[in-house]
Formats: sequence, C-alpha cells, structure tokens
Amino acid sequence: MFLVGMYLQLAKWGQGVPEGATKPLGAWGTLKLIVHRIFEKGIGPAIGIIILDGLFQRRTWRRRKTEWLMHILIFWGWVGLFILTVAAAAAEFYGLL
Repeated sequence: MFLVGMYLQLAKWGQGVPEGATKPLGAWGTLKLIVHRIFEKGIGPAIGIIILDGLFQRRTWRRRKTEWLMHILIFWGWVGLFILTVAAAAAEFYGLL
C-alpha cells in the first residue's frame, strides 16, 4: 500500500511540465529528477542533508523547538521499536541473545 501511494504521489507531481521540458515527466521521471537534485553537488553534501535534515530534523529545529521535540520523539521512538523488533526476531529465530 505504501509503494502504491508513493507511486501515485510521484505520478501526481510528474503531471507538471518542468522548466525547459516539452512534456510531463511522469512518476519515474519525477523520481529521477528528485534523486538527481539530491546528489547534484556530490555525495558528501547529500549525506549531510540526509543525516542533518532527515535524522535530526534540522529544519524543524530552526522553526519551532517544541515541534522539533515532538518529531524527534516520534521518529526515534519508531526507530527504537524497529531495532527492538529486529533484536527480538533474531533472538527468537537464531538464539543470538
């Protein structure tokens, strides 16, 4: 369901005609454009953006501190749940813990 939703969102974004183009990009063209823009200045700045803006919510911190705290607690709560689930599954199936 997530993948279908992402495809539909990319298709919606791809209905517009970007500057300099003669036809709409479509879903896959939009995805290629997004990836190209992210890595436009190289992999170093892209990784910095992913880590600072994605994992630590730098832009939200600049806007509102309370909103940032809420996002961080939710995001890292889900990350912690994922890690504990993987650890429990490993212990159950492989007896590692």
